[in-house]
Amino acid sequence: MKFLYYQKYISTNPNKKIQGILLTYNKAQLQKFNHQKSLHSGLAKYRPNIHKFNPRHRKMTNTSSNPTPIPISDYFESSYSLEGNFSFENLDYYADGTLFPVHIGDLFPPKDEGDESHLYRYKVLLKIGHGSYSTVWLAIDLENETHVALKFLSRGRDTELSLYQSLSEAEGSLGQESVVTLRNSFRVGLRNEHTVLVFDVLIPWTFLTQKQKEQLNLKATVFELASGLSFLHSTNITHGDLHQGNLALKISPEFMFTGDEFIGELNFPDVIPILPIPYSKERVRQPPPNYQPPKYLMSNNVFLDYAKEVLSHEGALSTAKLQIIDLSNGNWLTLLCFLYHFFANILLPNCSIPKHANRNPID
Repeated sequence: MKFLYYQKYISTNPNKKIQGILLTYNKAQLQKFNHQKSLHSGLAKYRPNIHKFNPRHRKMTNTSSNPTPIPISDYFESSYSLEGNFSFENLDYYADGTLFPVHIGDLFPPKDEGDESHLYRYKVLLKIGHGSYSTVWLAIDLENETHVALKFLSRGRDTELSLYQSLSEAEGSLGQESVVTLRNSFRVGLRNEHTVLVFDVLIPWTFLTQKQKEQLNLKATVFELASGLSFLHSTNITHGDLHQGNLALKISPEFMFTGDEFIGELNFPDVIPILPIPYSKERVRQPPPNYQPPKYLMSNNVFLDYAKEVLSHEGALSTAKLQIIDLSNGNWLTLLCFLYHFFANILLPNCSIPKHANRNPID
């Protein structure tokens, strides 16, 4: 989907503008979007006074002693339904501040109030993906024009940061290069409740076709996976969720993109604008929402094109290295964890598996 709303947001950024991200747009979709936007703003003028505020008591007037929380879908809605197999995070994850809203062109780390000497380090270019506890975005490092991956963790999930910090202290250990390396970290949010992890840009294993997987050195790939797990266990850390989605390839820097000019050569991003619902009968006696959803939801279709372009270079796969990523479900290795892995990985594989069980082993 292509519309002017997306271009307008990018052009308001103070730093270097992204060129070529939107060259054309569908006029019919743009007219529909503007019509819905004007319709919502027009209804807002005639919206009844559903929120009664008593300044004397400094609290919301509500006849119910225990009001039922209203989901985000009662306050906001997506204005389009895209055709095709597109993946977006659940909008309700933003209701209680679980996810942090990120948009194209955002600058990080955030500037403290009154700090005039603050210099932004990262600028968001496109979306890499999302999970149950985070969203991941491709950004440009404004210091050296290289690309990095920014992982915005859910509120209060700081265990992953402590695990990576522990791994960084074990420098020189065998297998360390087979685990993704933390480059930097900072915090965002009104109360700094969200942690952001900075990594190198990797190509997810699930993006590879079967033909591309056959071009890899199988023995070297298996050795890298085993050495990465050995390194984690040597530092008393368990991964907790090892599958194909948590494996990636580190490509040599000579095959990676730099700067932001490459965006004009890729396809348009699939975006769904998020608009407020002017009135809902179910929320008449509910307080106004205390959260801010993103202006739009975005799929990772552009990063898929990014990965295809990188892997199309001759020699990119022959020099690629397998790395283990995503320690969001990781934990410190304890006796209980050891017993669990012993029964799950040693005893259970020797038992007969029911026919209805569907387990997808790692290629």
